[in-house]
Amino acid sequence: MSARSDAVLTLTNIYRVFARERHPETTLAVREFNLEVKYKEMVALYGPPNSGKSTVLGIAGLLLRPTSGEVLLHGHEVPQTEPERAAIRNSALGFILHDYDVIEWMSVLDNVAMALDYESPRVPHPQRQQRATVELERLEIPRGLFSRPAGEAPAELRLRIALARALVTNPDLILADEPTAGLDDQATMRTMSLLKALSEFGVSVLVATDREQVARFADRIVPIASS
Repeated sequence: MSARSDAVLTLTNIYRVFARERHPETTLAVREFNLEVKYKEMVALYGPPNSGKSTVLGIAGLLLRPTSGEVLLHGHEVPQTEPERAAIRNSALGFILHDYDVIEWMSVLDNVAMALDYESPRVPHPQRQQRATVELERLEIPRGLFSRPAGEAPAELRLRIALARALVTNPDLILADEPTAGLDDQATMRTMSLLKALSEFGVSVLVATDREQVARFADRIVPIASS
């Protein structure tokens, strides 16, 4: 899904209801939510905790299905079969989770290269390592750390490892869930400046945050409130 249209992501009239196990009650997580992210745009999904931000990101990232509503990528309705959705996740979308989700015992380099394991056609191991190296160097991670376990890295460096992993597949859209949650103010500024620069170079970015200083980096702020 590499063809460019003005809107990379469009969510229209999204509802998401969660059923409680062995209980008749349901929880409405997202109600009548609309969102558009354009090419080379950074959008902040801004709201308090438990307002549905992570649910929206999950729907945008094809990890969750809306109870109702429409999800478009580059103007096309997303597929319904899981293999097709997984293929889009692996090629068109990059993810940064709030805990960065690095595999602590695995090397920094392998944490990034693993994102290419599911590319089709399969990327040979030397090329996976080379592409991972390019992204790590692009994010100014010292080569001396490439072979070290990712679990030894401090929070800001872990975020950059996660960002390199999100970028190595050349995605159209990066989805970042509270990416600065574990960072101090200076590290937050550096991280958001980096994400802003990436959007200006052509990777659209959707950030979920409850921090106003983070949201201000975006081209647009989309408020979200508890349903």
